[in-house]
Amino acid sequence: MITVCVHVQYDVSVPQGDMYRLVEDLRERCKDSALCTVGYGHLGDGNLHLNIIGSTHSTQLLSLIEPYIYERTGSVYCW
Repeated sequence: MITVCVHVQYDVSVPQGDMYRLVEDLRERCKDSALCTVGYGHLGDGNLHLNIIGSTHSTQLLSLIEPYIYERTGSVYCW
């Protein structure tokens, strides 16, 4: 059996003290639409890699993520 998931990645810059909170906030926001939300980064320069896994491509999931990320960080690199 093959399972297909959607992997959405963001590379953002946030103050070091906000890194953990940003990931926790996204987990809460996306809990009904995402299978997994994780973050890892470079504590020294405030660079955070956010990874959100969804079961399908969903405009609902993206609408929970993108406005929030832009509001919290001001800039996003998405791939």
